[in-house]
Amino acid sequence: MIDRRALTASIAILVVAAGALPAPAGATEPKPPPPTAATSIVVDGAEVTIREPRAGGGEKITIYTAAEPTGGRNLLNRLQAQGLAPKSGVSVLVEPDTCAPEGAGYDQAHFLGTNPGCIYYSWRENSFADPQVYFRDHTPAEWPVRASVAEWNKARGVDSYWTTGACPTGGRHCVNVYAGNYGPNWEGGAVAKTYMEVDYQVYFVDGTVQIKFNNYYFTAGQSRRNAACHETGHALGVGHNDRKWSCMYPTQAGSSQIPNIYDIALLENYLYS
Repeated sequence: MIDRRALTASIAILVVAAGALPAPAGATEPKPPPPTAATSIVVDGAEVTIREPRAGGGEKITIYTAAEPTGGRNLLNRLQAQGLAPKSGVSVLVEPDTCAPEGAGYDQAHFLGTNPGCIYYSWRENSFADPQVYFRDHTPAEWPVRASVAEWNKARGVDSYWTTGACPTGGRHCVNVYAGNYGPNWEGGAVAKTYMEVDYQVYFVDGTVQIKFNNYYFTAGQSRRNAACHETGHALGVGHNDRKWSCMYPTQAGSSQIPNIYDIALLENYLYS
């Protein structure tokens, strides 16, 4: 494991042009089996999270972000009107993230986890010392995806890389990041959408995790930096943080553009310890 605290310069970002890399041998240790998944909807601040059972076990998770600071409930109504969210036969909870690690040292940081059960989502190591997660950036230059990935790469236990090349192979993971002007009615009027699947052992499924930003709503660099940090954090398994000095705060208004120390501790000491 690389101890980034020993580095005196800023965190290095590996830029991969393209090509396959050699695969390691072996597999990651299993997690406890999750409870049977059921379709559920959680509204937290500006976000709507829909979890659905996945064929073969696990969950499909879609996270939508509203333009309004606390507009999650209104966004859900629009998603239901467009047929993108179920209207009946599903529980709808309007509450903050409830999946929190036990023990001191995490303050108000939460993680993404199964519903029910709160078994955390994470990436497999695939016999690397740490999981290797590559954020393949398809966004235009004004999107600070690279800078946000650099912030998350400060956490030990999971290595986050930025690339504009092809997704690497050989047991390394890939998250595609897109941005486009999708208009005011895209996905119920969402400013961002993050989709992911986890398997029956609650590990992210390669090829499923992607982030999309709706340029229709983004005009300021500050809001783009916050959104990029927030959604890339979700793609690593980080949930919301109830402190405004974190980019994982449930709404953009007044929140930070970078993770706070407890978001980093969550990655280092809980999700990827």
